[in-house]
Amino acid sequence: MKDLIERIQSSGKKAVMVVTGGGIGALDALLAHPGASRFVLEACIPYSYPALIDYIGEDVMQAVCDETAHGMAEAAYKRGRRLDPFSPIIGIACTAALQTLRKRKGEDKAFLCIKDQDRQLSKLIEVPAGTRSEQEEFLSNALITFMADFLEIE
Repeated sequence: MKDLIERIQSSGKKAVMVVTGGGIGALDALLAHPGASRFVLEACIPYSYPALIDYIGEDVMQAVCDETAHGMAEAAYKRGRRLDPFSPIIGIACTAALQTLRKRKGEDKAFLCIKDQDRQLSKLIEVPAGTRSEQEEFLSNALITFMADFLEIE
């Protein structure tokens, strides 16, 4: 995974990353690798529903869905363009429902979305059962791999 992170950081892109409900391990992995500032402009974790609405700039019907992931990626992309208008920017988003203490309807899953100037790519991740930390590790690895796929890194 370290080699993949190095290639992501060396992509020539700058990213704003936003995660909620899961995926923080991907951010941790990116920031723990030397040279993270080559790639990461900013990261945000709007964990509560009001914080998520504020980040996107509009109400969402559901926190963990494709539409919300798209809104998050769009907001991250726009933020990146404001922070560094001269670099190629990508907005990276992950919204997830992982193991929790409260009763929740539905399966453990995540929606990922990455946007740049020319395209937007999204993906549903079905997260296998396990402990919260196991699910976080699975999702974080999937998010890093998704970044590499978007950046066409082998």
